[in-house]
Parts: sequence; C-alpha cells; structure tokens
Amino acid sequence: MNLAVTEPTRLLEAYSEHLTDSGGIMQQSVSALVELMSSANRKLVPKCISLCIIASSSPETQFQLCKDGAWEILLKWLQEALKEDNYAFLLELLKVYLLLPVRLEQLTQNVCPKLINSLTKRCDHEEVKSVAVDIVKKWKDVISSDSRHLVSNHVKRKKIETEAKPCNTDVHSHDTLKDEKKRRTTVKIPPNNMRTAGMEDTSTQAQPKSRSDILAKRSKIDSDNCLTSEFPIESFHQKITVTPTEPRKGF
Repeated sequence: MNLAVTEPTRLLEAYSEHLTDSGGIMQQSVSALVELMSSANRKLVPKCISLCIIASSSPETQFQLCKDGAWEILLKWLQEALKEDNYAFLLELLKVYLLLPVRLEQLTQNVCPKLINSLTKRCDHEEVKSVAVDIVKKWKDVISSDSRHLVSNHVKRKKIETEAKPCNTDVHSHDTLKDEKKRRTTVKIPPNNMRTAGMEDTSTQAQPKSRSDILAKRSKIDSDNCLTSEFPIESFHQKITVTPTEPRKGF
C-alpha cells in the first residue's frame, strides 16, 4: 500500500520539471511524456499518471502529443483494456479520448474509432457505453466537418487552376510579343559612313551630293563645252599682220 502511494509520488516528482502549473505537460517536453508512455508496458501507475497529465494539458499540446506517437500508444492501451475487461481503466482512457482535439487525419490512422464505436453497441458497462457514445458523436462531427473542408478546398483549387490556364496563355502571348518588339529595337543598324581610324578631320571630309546636284553640275559642264566649241582659239601658226604706226614726236 505504501509502495502504491510512494511510486506515483516519486514519478510525479521526477517529471515535475516538465509539468505546467495546471499539471499538464509543457510543449517542449512532449517527447518526455511520450517516452514515459512507451515504457509503461502493462503497468497501470505510469499509464494512469500519463492519462492525468494528458487530460491537464492544453489542446495544442494534446494535438502535438497525438502527432508525436501518443495516438498509437493509446490504441495499444485500449486494446489491452478491452482484452482484460478492465472497465475502470477503460473509462479513464475514454474520458481522455473525449478531450483530445483529434482531426480526420488521426481518425483514419488506425482502428481506434472502430473499437470505440463497437462499445456503443455491445458493452455491458453503462458508464463506459455512455462515454463511448459521446466520443462517436463528437468524432462523426469532426469527420463531417473536415470532409466538407477538404471537398471545398479541392473545388477551390480546381477553380483556381482552371482560371489560371487562360491567364497563363495571355501572359505567354504578351511575353512573346514583348520579346519580338525587343528584338526589333535591339537590331544594330550599320552606319552610313565607313568606320575610320579616328584620326581624320571630319570637317574636311567630302559630303555626299544628291542626284540633283550631280545632274546640275553635269549640265553646266556640257554647256561650257558647247560655248568653247563655238569660239575656237586660233592656232599659233596662224599669220599675224602688224600695221605700222606714226612715230611719236620728240624723238
């Protein structure tokens, strides 16, 4: 008897640094409680202490416990209690199940919901049966709510994907047109003048003449040639006649 009282006390003292003021497990000490549950085997004392700690923990910590392995350990304890017809422990275990903030993900992981649902139909213990009924009712609501949420998210995702397809096509077309314009504007145009060595005086370089200037100059040259041909220059061999003049007075 003394051992039965002393052992839980020593166990609680050993885990006191992991507990909150309300007796629940701290968020950062979840792994320590999971380790205690794993090492319980068939001993009722660590099992009952673990159930008390879980029941006193916050919903967020309870959810984390289920994700980190406590959900599977509780199933093992449930199967053992059903096999041994240990209704006292089974009742405490079901009360913890009723508190857990489980979601559809946990309820589809193992046969725990199926086992508890069976208690609502063929259990002679009225209190156990009553708690099992409450659990099944709560979990059915969770399944219904989460299922609708999943369907709604699936529909929204499909709608977004459908609306995004033509948008992506327009963006692709816009990008293609933009690239084409960019290619047009970035094509290098060769300079009109040939590249020089950079030492020439640009002011003395000959300026290109238009076609009209060239034709006008050519017409002027042709006109000058015509005038020259009408008045030919006499040859140096032509005889020149000199008429003598009177001598000046005074000589």
